[in-house]
Amino acid sequence: MAFHGDQRSGRRSVFWGGGIALLVSLVFCLAARDLVRELWWIRRLQYGSGDEMRQAARHLADLKSARAAPHVIRAAAREDDTALLYGTLRAIGEAAYPEVFRAYPGFTDAERRLARAALSFLPTPRGFAPVLAGVLEEDRFPELRNVLVQALGSCEEGKGVLAVLARIAAAPDARLRLASIQALRLVHADPGATVPLLITALRDPQAEVREEAAFALGLWESAGRAATNPLLSLAADPDESVRSAASVALRRITGGDTASGPPTGEPKG
Repeated sequence: MAFHGDQRSGRRSVFWGGGIALLVSLVFCLAARDLVRELWWIRRLQYGSGDEMRQAARHLADLKSARAAPHVIRAAAREDDTALLYGTLRAIGEAAYPEVFRAYPGFTDAERRLARAALSFLPTPRGFAPVLAGVLEEDRFPELRNVLVQALGSCEEGKGVLAVLARIAAAPDARLRLASIQALRLVHADPGATVPLLITALRDPQAEVREEAAFALGLWESAGRAATNPLLSLAADPDESVRSAASVALRRITGGDTASGPPTGEPKG
């Protein structure tokens, strides 16, 4: 009896083992089929034109093919077809962002123009903020500054980039310092870490940076109370735009009462 029981157990093991192997093979075949389809349509996008190219773009959008994103940029530039660019990349979604970003150095000028547009409307993937901050700090592509600032502002990872933005805020290039302050205005972070950086920027030699820092502090409202006295000192700033920005910021921070100095108590988070 035990012998026959062992036989049945062995048959069941073989059955389940064979079934799992068959399932794995099936999954692998389906994945391979999808990859072949994806590469086929990418090739059509690369070398096709007109309706053939647009058909390829539609199929790649349906497949949500992230690897196709740089080829979409090139095809749209080749055919001067911005509708193709927006429609296909929006359908692919945030997975297209890193692919376009990494391909940027190899693009032509026309392709880079479209790539900047794409990076402006594509959602930034989670975990990508430190990469963006690092590229902003390196400043290899000055034309990307505004795109990087907007992308950093849309990230939910402020703490991960504050250290980099603090370094950029002390850069010799005033345009970089301005970009860092704009990013600090947008980035989601603790005011306890952000407000001191903005207060330091109020003393920047460049008027545009001082103005941007004052504007950013006003957006914090009562959470920017520590900036009350530094902002009051800007009443004597030689630049009218800086004086105006500081005045507006003070009204937002203090609720209109700037005579009594910085309020006491805990700022709101």
